Amino acid sequence: MALLAISQKVIHWIDFVNQWITFPKMPFTPRDKASLLAAALETIEKARQERASAPRPIDVFALRKRLGMTQQVFANRFGFSVATLRHWERGERSPTGASLTLLNVIARNPLVVIRAIRVRDV
Repeated sequence: MALLAISQKVIHWIDFVNQWITFPKMPFTPRDKASLLAAALETIEKARQERASAPRPIDVFALRKRLGMTQQVFANRFGFSVATLRHWERGERSPTGASLTLLNVIARNPLVVIRAIRVRDV
């Protein structure tokens, strides 16, 4: 849902509360509405930042197949054990932490990772 649509829903909700408030001597002033809207938008932005900073879940099986690699090749190329890869693909475990971050980078640009960890002759 777009931020504008969410803002409009928040404003609508504030107006609804303002109309049905049980203490008519304490309606929301325009300043109160602006304050509540600012707080709601700040909360929405924090949630968006948290969601953006957390690596998204990866379907490891689909990623490996998309790259056309066997489990052995994928595991060796990117530094995972074959057993761990199997657990992820079967859904018995889920990648977390650095592994999940690495899988996200692999999903976006596998060549960057391959180049970065490639062993070079000195």
